[in-house]
Amino acid sequence: MSHNKNILLCAYACEPNKGSEPEVGWKTAVYLASEDKESCYTVITRKNNKINIEKEVVPDNLFFIYYDLSNFLLTIKKKGNLVRIYYYLWMLGATLKLWKKRNEFSVIHHITFVNDWLPSLFIFLKTKNNSFIWGPIGSHSQI
Repeated sequence: MSHNKNILLCAYACEPNKGSEPEVGWKTAVYLASEDKESCYTVITRKNNKINIEKEVVPDNLFFIYYDLSNFLLTIKKKGNLVRIYYYLWMLGATLKLWKKRNEFSVIHHITFVNDWLPSLFIFLKTKNNSFIWGPIGSHSQI
């Protein structure tokens, strides 16, 4: 089957039956691929999501790339409250991993761990031939 668009979904948190942000990533990916059979959807997410994702039935046009940083950095993340630092380094590594493929995507959509105060490094995959979507955006900012 030939696809009209090749869409990248950037979802650090993407795992079925976990609720909260992982569920947002999972449900968004499955919904978009189910509703738009004409396009091919590729999700880049963490390797630890693979086991639960592969237990599920997904649309034929939905694919996953699993990426994580080194075990050393994973250990450091778990020892302190360093989730956001790990996430930013993960985003940088994922962007570099996808760099050569950036022209293959019509749309780059950053869907999880999106905050109005934390810029998305996936914007660097934007070219003149594709679009970048940032959100849904969350925030815990005080007014």
